[in-house]
Amino acid sequence: MDRRQFIGASLAALPFASAWADDYPKRAIRWINPFPAGSPTDAVARKLAEFASPIIGPPIFIDNKAGANGSIGTQEVARSAPDGYTMGIAIGDSLISVASLLKNPGYDSRKDLSLICKFSSSTAVLFANAQSGIKSLSELIARAKAKPESLSYASFGQGTQPHMIMASLEEVTGARFVHVPYKGLAPAMQDILGNAVQLSVGPPVMIAQYMQKNQLFPLAILGPRRTEFLPQVPTFVEQGFDNPFLRESTWWAGLIGPKKLPQAIVDRWGDVVKQAISKPEFAQFLATGAGGQLPTFVGPDAFAKELASEWEMTNTLLRKLGVTPQ
Repeated sequence: MDRRQFIGASLAALPFASAWADDYPKRAIRWINPFPAGSPTDAVARKLAEFASPIIGPPIFIDNKAGANGSIGTQEVARSAPDGYTMGIAIGDSLISVASLLKNPGYDSRKDLSLICKFSSSTAVLFANAQSGIKSLSELIARAKAKPESLSYASFGQGTQPHMIMASLEEVTGARFVHVPYKGLAPAMQDILGNAVQLSVGPPVMIAQYMQKNQLFPLAILGPRRTEFLPQVPTFVEQGFDNPFLRESTWWAGLIGPKKLPQAIVDRWGDVVKQAISKPEFAQFLATGAGGQLPTFVGPDAFAKELASEWEMTNTLLRKLGVTPQ
């Protein structure tokens, strides 16, 4: 086929591609959530599906494929047909830190997936229990440096946000803490409130509830700006504690698909999600039912740039910490 024939054939195919895109979707759509049913990520995914389904047309159902830091479900998304009927929910754990935590997660999120959009974001707050007597970040650092490893913090394992925040704080200040990993939020909170551990990191709305009972004290906000849910609490950087993770990192959730997903489908889902998250009811759910998140739309190009930057930042820190892939 010469060049003119190729161009002619390509142009002739355009109406069929357009008609196919206009006809999509014809049936129910599966969103794979790579985390357990009942988890915060699951709750947000189900609420987004509830608002997105009437916009896109057919029903959207959530298929939980949990395990291995989110890699089991995400790998299934990567291996699915790029027809728009299998999509996935993603967070930083499943797309970024998994590269340092697992020897072979089965995909590289920078090249094996279609990044459609981010749809929510939130920050995190470092807090201390009231029994510790710690009421400021400077006081925490002073105590930790005076008596290294006398204070402990709860996390959900290597590479999770609490671990990364506290490791960053150790790097910046020279203070040393004891890392105590837990399998979930409930047992961690039980030990924090009982003073078995003194510190952890959590969503602002949850912390605010315990603040009202004088059980927890917020010390610092992660990321580039304060949160509207705890506006009185300064960021790490405002308090003079600065490294790339403390300065730039946020929690987010996004929608992904298999590699080579047609641009028309990527664009369609971007429009659908943008409409869904603009609903006041969705924003209200994120604020009160999902730990203080905000509806945040980031399109595919910006998503890819942010992912590449966060990938380098996070995995550089994990390597520096000596985290060994399992």
